[in-house]
Amino acid sequence: MTTIVYPLCASIHLIALLYRAPRLLRSRMVADLSLLGIFVFSFLVWFFVLPWFWGPWSRAVGIPNFAGLLSHASVIVAVACQQILILHLSHNDPHVEHAQYRTRHRSVPSRPKSPERCSPPQAASNLPTSLDHDHSRQRQPHRR
Repeated sequence: MTTIVYPLCASIHLIALLYRAPRLLRSRMVADLSLLGIFVFSFLVWFFVLPWFWGPWSRAVGIPNFAGLLSHASVIVAVACQQILILHLSHNDPHVEHAQYRTRHRSVPSRPKSPERCSPPQAASNLPTSLDHDHSRQRQPHRR
């Protein structure tokens, strides 16, 4: 089963990658580059688990199931690319700075936060937060 399904999935992902790569490489938009990352790492997920690849690589490196580790790492990177793509596509043009802010802080969590980086950009300050209330319309207790 793995000798048929895995090469088929890898070839489908490779065809999709080769079809979309030239257009996505010309664009410098983060959404297009993250889509290219999804195609690349989705192909690598299936490529690393091909029967003729994982056995020799695991023996050459000396780590059992090393190709499985590479495959799982590719899944994690592909999912990170999907999150970046969704963040950029889910925000309209006025909120692109907010999407870039959220992407930057989710993709690099190990850097220490400085006061300048803790606050979102000014263009995104009009986004609703859970603390935005109209306190003049507080709910009154029901009287009978």
